Amino acid sequence: MANKFYLLSSQGIKVEIKEYDGLSVHFSGENSEICIGEGSVFRNVSIEVGNDALVEIGKTNAQGIRNSMIRLVGNGGGEVSEFW
Repeated sequence: MANKFYLLSSQGIKVEIKEYDGLSVHFSGENSEICIGEGSVFRNVSIEVGNDALVEIGKTNAQGIRNSMIRLVGNGGGEVSEFW
């Protein structure tokens, strides 16, 4: 199954995207999903996921997420449902 990178609108609609300002995304496995809340702010943030991972980040505040790396590359994937 393919990897997916989505923007989640305020109405709850997922729209597949290829990039997001301030955010670097790398899929090193298969069957993973990254979903970002519409209006989120990122500055120098990197997300790397392996197999069967799920990353969901709701809309950030105005300060956003800065200078961070999220890695989910272990066996069996992982899940981040809240990040602050």
